[in-house]
Amino acid sequence: MIMSDKSPGIPSGTEVRVPLNKLKKSPRNARKTPHSEAAIEALAASIAAKGILQNLVIEPEVDGEGAATGFFCVTIGEGRRLAQLLRVKRKEIKKSEPIRCIVDTANDPHEISLDENVTRESMHPADQFEAFKKFADERGFGAEEIAARFGVTAHVVRQRLRLGAVSPLLIQLYRDGDLTLEQVMAFAITDDQARQEAVHERFACDCDPSTIRRLLTETHVAATDRRVRLVGLEAYAEAGGTVLRDLFTDDRGGYLEDVALLDLLGRRWTLRILWELRDGALTSRALRTACDEASPTILQTRLTELREAGFVELAEDGYWLTALGRELIATLAPLNRFAERWSKQGGSQTSATAGV
Repeated sequence: MIMSDKSPGIPSGTEVRVPLNKLKKSPRNARKTPHSEAAIEALAASIAAKGILQNLVIEPEVDGEGAATGFFCVTIGEGRRLAQLLRVKRKEIKKSEPIRCIVDTANDPHEISLDENVTRESMHPADQFEAFKKFADERGFGAEEIAARFGVTAHVVRQRLRLGAVSPLLIQLYRDGDLTLEQVMAFAITDDQARQEAVHERFACDCDPSTIRRLLTETHVAATDRRVRLVGLEAYAEAGGTVLRDLFTDDRGGYLEDVALLDLLGRRWTLRILWELRDGALTSRALRTACDEASPTILQTRLTELREAGFVELAEDGYWLTALGRELIATLAPLNRFAERWSKQGGSQTSATAGV
């Protein structure tokens, strides 16, 4: 039984520290639907990183005779109590951990519990996106660190950071209700704010998310393109190419931004030349022989392209791989080993790199 109008010996409004194991859920708490596991996880992570930011509100428990039992019922802050119990279970704190509370016996427990839950307004999602980005920029924390401090997944943090990087002009339109969250997510496929604004100016707000994504990636190459399958994403990335990823949809591997690099690596003989130079310098004549007597014109064209791209250099003793070229060729070694195993098992006798 809980005394409703008087507190035995503790004035209302007093701040006290109560051992966690002396706190109970109040039967007068207006919230009947249990907190979700995710919500408790988030609270536990927040408390572990920053402590309890808001005092719990409690009233002393009394027995049928009006005598204090030594326990306190939590009128406001049940989620924080459960989060601390989770931390006890994880052996982060002791069950006697002192919890900062405010005693309230002046107000009706059910009423203030209801008030706590209905009179507050949630932060606008746009404010949350920008706040996460500011936190990351100013504190230098990565997605994993931020996730640990707020009890969410690193993927959720990356999504919020990406949304926080959308053009302020578009974010304001979202705040004003002129853009939907789905549209903002579509604009977030790129961090190029000028391009975001250009697409918006082209169609104003009358543009569905799929069209926004298509327009923002129309100069890119999808990871499912046959050229990408030929070159390989790893080789492309090692060569300095970047991949645009959509954090809000299944982008099937993303979109390659450096189309010129992809085209170079995908041209006939390019990878073969790089492969033949893996063990050291070769003259034009020796390289042509190694490449099965490839056309001198095509060979010279590819060498010129590779030199301009920074993968090959010409010295007195012939053509050499640069440091960048050696990094790139390292990604092809697993492919060559696979080709050799395949050949020994009765596959084609042609080298995996021949004529590439």
